[in-house]
Amino acid sequence: MADEQSRVQTVVIKGSTGRVTGSGFMLTPNLVLTCAHVVADALGTAPSGDRPRGEVQVRLPALLTDLRAEVMAGGWLPLGDDRQGDLAVLSLLAPAAQSVPAPRMDRPRAGAAVHLYGYDQQVGLRRWNGVVRHTPAAGSVAWTRLEFTHREPRPGVSGGPVIDSDTGAVVGMLLAAGRDDDAGAVGWMLPVRDALDHVPVRRPRGDRRGLTAREAGVLAESLTEALVPAGPGAVDLLVRLVPPAIAGAMPRSPVPRVQLMMLVMTCARHANGLRALTAALETLVPGSVELESFTTLVDKLTAQPLLLPAERLALHELLARAADPTRERPGLGDVAALVDRAVELEDAPVTEGEPPPLLTFVSGVAERAAPTTHSPLLLWVRDVARRLGIDVPRGGAEPKRHSGPVVLKFTLTEAGWEPGRYEAFARLLPDPDGDPVPLGGSDGPIPLTAVRDLVQDTLQDATRRLGGDRDRLRVEFELPRRLLELDVESWPADGAAEGRSIGMLHPVTVRVGRKSGDAEPGWRERWRRLGTQRDRSPSTWLEGSGRRVLCVDPSGEMEPSAPRPLDAALAAGVTVALWSRTGDAEIEARIEELVAHTDLAALPEAVLALRRESVAAWADNIVLLYDDPRSSAPEPPLLDPFPAS
Repeated sequence: MADEQSRVQTVVIKGSTGRVTGSGFMLTPNLVLTCAHVVADALGTAPSGDRPRGEVQVRLPALLTDLRAEVMAGGWLPLGDDRQGDLAVLSLLAPAAQSVPAPRMDRPRAGAAVHLYGYDQQVGLRRWNGVVRHTPAAGSVAWTRLEFTHREPRPGVSGGPVIDSDTGAVVGMLLAAGRDDDAGAVGWMLPVRDALDHVPVRRPRGDRRGLTAREAGVLAESLTEALVPAGPGAVDLLVRLVPPAIAGAMPRSPVPRVQLMMLVMTCARHANGLRALTAALETLVPGSVELESFTTLVDKLTAQPLLLPAERLALHELLARAADPTRERPGLGDVAALVDRAVELEDAPVTEGEPPPLLTFVSGVAERAAPTTHSPLLLWVRDVARRLGIDVPRGGAEPKRHSGPVVLKFTLTEAGWEPGRYEAFARLLPDPDGDPVPLGGSDGPIPLTAVRDLVQDTLQDATRRLGGDRDRLRVEFELPRRLLELDVESWPADGAAEGRSIGMLHPVTVRVGRKSGDAEPGWRERWRRLGTQRDRSPSTWLEGSGRRVLCVDPSGEMEPSAPRPLDAALAAGVTVALWSRTGDAEIEARIEELVAHTDLAALPEAVLALRRESVAAWADNIVLLYDDPRSSAPEPPLLDPFPAS
């Protein structure tokens, strides 16, 4: 499980010019872990200095996305002279849509086999295998030594996640690699579980109150500056000055700046806790400029916000999905522009009798968004309006219904090194002008039984994204040639239709897996011509090995009695074909009649209707090869198998 997630989560860190300085990995949809020296290199600062200001670029290769990020306040553990530290927590200025939180963290085990993902500047994202040679004491941020199985990682890999191959847990982050005369390829990693205790970025499980980690980090930095005039011991003294109920509930840390983070976050979870902290600080540094700055920050952060933290995060994720950097949809720009506007409008004044400007803005974005994002945005507006006890802004009452099918596409590729196992990936393709929405995939090569379970879970997710509008969903399987006759139509659908197959609920098509959308000359032009019924050539049955395949609009030289009729059809360039698994004469007669009287665009839905006519006779026995280029894989692919070391 961790194997696939780590590939998807591994990111590339770049400077403003696009130069790659290292790798990193997702901690949450908003936060990225990487090395302090990687960020410093991107910004041209010292890795051992104070938290740098400025933006870096974070590239998500699995989603083909670049996002802006900055080092989060409180999220900087600088590189020490004694091989300690070297960690930075980057806060994305817009959340990474469709990303999944990183696997669980754990401490490294001496002698454990591990593997690493990072960005090799010569070949891109890559995997290395190794062994943990020793482990530091619990709570330490000292570097841990690794030995690699073959060769050491090259520049660009620093910041990549190191994963325990047995447990799947992230146990470290690569810092450096090189050669050792005795051990060969070696490296050093930072134990991330213990390192994160020195940059507390995670809110306690289940806690929906208080500040975000970013807000707490800003306050803690301001508090640190305010305490400088008070001299050594000021942190302990400040803790003694806050109310006992707060001091008693606060976790303790020997690191002063971490203790201040704990203090700020604990105060924020108590009624008037930040006000009490301000009063305690005034006792230590009365009348200082730093005290005034801290008080101003507290006033800003304790004002009643329009949105709850969970609502704000959900909105930013939806805006990331709605963004349209190509400007094909008027009024939708890049992710940063949409999120910046939302942040600005959240604090905008509200006119009496009018909805908050933010809700009106989000309703407008929904009207221009692709179908898969339109409905969730309007449902978000409705839910927030209900909580606030106000009317839903005009145009935002109910999601609108779009015509046209939405394609749920499953792509299977063979794992040549593991026969009988496959890499699987799913994405949702809205209307032809919409961008594909990745829905995840398998956790490494899996057997077909696991692929079937993945399909069932993803169907449920896709139906939810369409607001329950199941009838619009067309299911497509892009398969290796040897699997084209796999009975995917008979696989179970989601739990809402227990006991019924996918082929009875949705139009189901299969297509040949291809590396390039134009692998066959004239493929797209041929498809456009096929769309006109009167220009279509007569359909032809191919026979061989006891199988008959009806080829729609055949072209080229075709062997009428080939040993493998489907292979002969594909070799001749046929892009649409139908056949019956059972070879029943009645079914084949109905297939021929259906093709003669059905437009190409309506063929998948017509086959669905035919399946439903007689469930017992032919429900899951009709296969439709439908190689529609409009749902072909984008270039480059959203997810490629990584070369192993």
